[in-house]
Amino acid sequence: MTTSTRHRHILRSLPLLASALGRRYGVTIRIGGTEAYTDGNVIQLPALPVQYDESFINLVRGYTDHEAAHIRHTDFDVLKRVQSPLERHVFNILEDWRVENAMSTIYPGSRRNFRWLIRYHFLNPDREPGNDKGTLVLDWLLLTVRSWDEPDLHSRCRKLGAMMDIGWPWLRLHIEAILHTMQGHCPDSRSCLQYARQVIDLLKRASCECGSTEEVPPSAPNKNKQAASSSLDCAPSERSASHGAQSGPPFSSDAHHAEVLQKLLRASEDNLPEDMSGVTGRSIAASVQNTPDSATLVVAQEGAKTITKLAPDALWEAEQATAGMRARFHGLLQSAHFVRGSNARRGRLDTHALHRTAVDDPRIFLRQIQRPGINTAVHILMDCSGSMRKRIHLASQATYAVAKALDHTGINIGVTAFPATYQKQIGWASVRPLIRHGERMHTEFSLASGGSTPLGPALWWVMQQMLPLQESRKIVLIITDGDPDCSSAAKEAIAAAQKTEIELYGIGIMSSSITELIPRKSQVIWTLPGLAPAMLSILKQALLPTS
Repeated sequence: MTTSTRHRHILRSLPLLASALGRRYGVTIRIGGTEAYTDGNVIQLPALPVQYDESFINLVRGYTDHEAAHIRHTDFDVLKRVQSPLERHVFNILEDWRVENAMSTIYPGSRRNFRWLIRYHFLNPDREPGNDKGTLVLDWLLLTVRSWDEPDLHSRCRKLGAMMDIGWPWLRLHIEAILHTMQGHCPDSRSCLQYARQVIDLLKRASCECGSTEEVPPSAPNKNKQAASSSLDCAPSERSASHGAQSGPPFSSDAHHAEVLQKLLRASEDNLPEDMSGVTGRSIAASVQNTPDSATLVVAQEGAKTITKLAPDALWEAEQATAGMRARFHGLLQSAHFVRGSNARRGRLDTHALHRTAVDDPRIFLRQIQRPGINTAVHILMDCSGSMRKRIHLASQATYAVAKALDHTGINIGVTAFPATYQKQIGWASVRPLIRHGERMHTEFSLASGGSTPLGPALWWVMQQMLPLQESRKIVLIITDGDPDCSSAAKEAIAAAQKTEIELYGIGIMSSSITELIPRKSQVIWTLPGLAPAMLSILKQALLPTS
């Protein structure tokens, strides 16, 4: 499999894609549950469908990029200073544009995802703005800001702008002046809130002024933009005073339109349009709302589980059971990767081969031959579900013995137990890392059994941890005693691992179920002494060169 093919499989696998985006942006992305949201630190995606189209992938990409932009670039302390639901809504419109552009500057590839999301939401014929006069101004404001990145929105902006001018002459021009200033200079969330408050100030003024509708003269836009721009340099109180002293046509055409703005200013959050983030998250969640659990993908989350050191007698038993395995395995690796020399027609002169010249044999030079090194990362995934109650002691010893044997050979080792604790949103889909890749080997492998067997979610989590590793070969060794909770979810994860060149092997603890999930690459043991020959067979198949 070529690198480009492997990369394409990763991009088509949503759990792995989400993990890659999370690492790239420096944010945490979780998959599970029924909702899509962010809490300012973590992006939560619902359980994802096994089958999905290109549109759904783009929806997830756009949502992830958008929320990651907020986590990276929004100052959430500024939100605490928001004074009303409407002010928050206007701030969100402006802040969405600001953080997306900041994100696109650092990660140019995200701009395509943002533009796709804009077109999906605002150029869809089924998503035409409503006729509610109370939200007309907000719809126009949103489309105007979004049209800066998507020119195809200009026609809709003009249509809404013309409707605004009927009810609120001059208001659009003054808001455009604020937006023009913001587009040129909006470095942070605090500035964004200041611009939002300037827009709110204009709406308050328009809600208090009314008169007869007047036609806007052609020369008015530039003059009013200059006047509005100069007023932005003043404090809000100064602007209000200057506005009160200004002479000119009122912002609202009649008392009815002034009252519409008054209601808008008093509107609660439930009466305001949902922002793009909320709509996108709801669209993602709705796509899997009626999907059965067997047709969804969940990625396990890290949870708590008490871990203690193995007892001295358990350590001794493990050492005795695997001492021979380590010695034989070390010998096999040494013979397979040992550096040796052979005679050749060129290279360094071999004084022990000079006799070949007597028979006209030119192979009197020494050439060094070295087979490729191991360069392998192995992750051991240990089942500690409730069914392992009578076998957990053997499983813990076996896992420790295998990890130590591999660690002695210089292989990059990781060890994880599943499940951890029960969590309300994802159930038993949790894991407890024992050794992370790069950490030193230790003896804390003793743990209690409990819970179900979420092999699929746990395997997705392990794949997410292994993808960024530098080793050319990546191997997952599953130690389990029975069937997973959901065979289809486990098979889906196994298929994804194979497509991304992560090799899977299994050891069944007093059970042959693993041989059905991973045929020809699994062994079954019934006692600890049986671990050595089983592991030697698996590791020889997995790690030693075939030629």
